[in-house]
Amino acid sequence: MGRIRPDAVLVQAVIAGALSFAHLHDLATAAGQDGWKAWAYPISVDLLLVAAWRRLRGGGPSRLAWCWFVIALVASL
Repeated sequence: MGRIRPDAVLVQAVIAGALSFAHLHDLATAAGQDGWKAWAYPISVDLLLVAAWRRLRGGGPSRLAWCWFVIALVASL
């Protein structure tokens, strides 16, 4: 059985994703959202970013995938 070793890029990506999620949640809370709405905002933005990235990497229609990727990226910044 192969030995699992942490990849530095993967660790950095997990940390960045967690910080992005927390920041978007705090932003939604500061904007007056509470409860499930404050949690839904970061989930929807991050999942849109992941879905667009997967579409780009999978060779799907790139123009629309780039559009959604940029929209999600701007929303997360």
